[in-house]
Amino acid sequence: MKYEIVETLCKDELQAVYIVKNSIFENSPKYVMNELIDGDFIYAVKDDFGDSTLQKLLNIEETFYDDSKFYIISNICKGENYESFISSNNLRMIDKLYLCEELFKKVGELNGLIPLIQYTLCDFSNISIMNKKRICFNNIYVFNKNILTIGYAQVLSRVGDIIWSIFTNSIWDAEKSYKDDIPPAIGTIIAKCRAGQYDTLAQVDEDFKSTLIYSTFMGRGSLDDTIHAKVKKAATKRKIAPLVTVLVLLLLLSGVSAGIWKYMKREAPAFTPEPQSSIEQEKKNTKPVAKFSPSLNKIYAGDMVTFLDQSADGDLNDGVKGYSWSLSKDETIIATSFENSLKYTFESEGAYSVGLVVKDSKGESSDKYVFDFAVLPKEDIGEPTGDSMNLGDRK
Repeated sequence: MKYEIVETLCKDELQAVYIVKNSIFENSPKYVMNELIDGDFIYAVKDDFGDSTLQKLLNIEETFYDDSKFYIISNICKGENYESFISSNNLRMIDKLYLCEELFKKVGELNGLIPLIQYTLCDFSNISIMNKKRICFNNIYVFNKNILTIGYAQVLSRVGDIIWSIFTNSIWDAEKSYKDDIPPAIGTIIAKCRAGQYDTLAQVDEDFKSTLIYSTFMGRGSLDDTIHAKVKKAATKRKIAPLVTVLVLLLLLSGVSAGIWKYMKREAPAFTPEPQSSIEQEKKNTKPVAKFSPSLNKIYAGDMVTFLDQSADGDLNDGVKGYSWSLSKDETIIATSFENSLKYTFESEGAYSVGLVVKDSKGESSDKYVFDFAVLPKEDIGEPTGDSMNLGDRK
């Protein structure tokens, strides 16, 4: 095979995902290589991935068979992973609407693919954001035997989850509850997506564009159109003769000066802010603090490690209610979890990072707690002999 494995993202007896480079070329770029071993997986997807039009759409370099295994070679997205983008950017309403439009466009382009592939691509971990407004699919295909015959309703359910995350700036989906700041019309669309009440993505898009909030910010006569019109009008006004412009400014300045002088002559009433009531003070909520520790101090390739939660919330009658874990290798997310701990078996050595964000019962999220560490080569452990049975530095 002409591809050389740089690192292993995930691997089991049915499939594997690697970062590779072309061994023929000295300065080869890196690619994502999906290796499908299981015959059911290969049979389900080989026709779609063999279509040259769909290969171009998904940024796939090539597909081929080797030793009864099926391989998919894809270019790597250059954008920011979705979880990081959503958690670190406080999106404006117009940004959220633009991103939803981009979502409908990109998922709509997948229409020729079977639902299994679309469903896999619409996973949070398979999405990157470029230039804060463009969606790119990472082409990391990790399939499950239980979802080989999945339907399009499940694809639209994931579309609903993505819309929810855009409007809440969060990927929390354990309870699939709605936050108060989701506009009711958007909340209805999300609920219908998750309940399987849409047959096509076009129906979702139609309902989205018929909402008042879309018309206000994006439609004809919207705030966005108004802003662009005013900018264009301002550019036209710059063509007015300089003398006329100066006269207008002088008139405005004289009017403002007269108003200020008139106001200064008046006696302004004293203003003393009222102290906050005890009830208002009780409403204040401080965000929780995320923290965890690994079950091993030194980690070697092949070790299974549990990252144990040590987060806390300082508010009375409050506590940590939600968790969002992410495990990355070389800035690529390879595992996520919404449980109160993260377990992972490290198959290969290298530089890793674990991040945790927690949420309290009032929906307040913590700052992200990050732990960077190295997984050592397996051969460094050595065979236990005599007194070397003391593993105190590993626990």
